[in-house]
Amino acid sequence: MGACPGGNRQCNQHCKETGYTKGGHCRDEGVVCCCSS
Repeated sequence: MGACPGGNRQCNQHCKETGYTKGGHCRDEGVVCCCSS
């Protein structure tokens, strides 16, 4: 796990787009950060 580029807001945004659980923890995935439950 690591800091998300753009902060948690960016994380939640990407979360919605990818279908990950909203409000989950942030994890580094290449250049982007996704939410996981």
